[in-house]
Amino acid sequence: MNRAYGAYTYQVECDDMIFGQNIMLREPCMLILVEMP
Repeated sequence: MNRAYGAYTYQVECDDMIFGQNIMLREPCMLILVEMP
């Protein structure tokens, strides 16, 4: 449960950054999300 929650939190932060100006961060973020679970 803790791990899943952490992954979700990362996704949200990534989305926020993408909306800002860090589209490149989306790639590494997605990878982390997949590796977490």
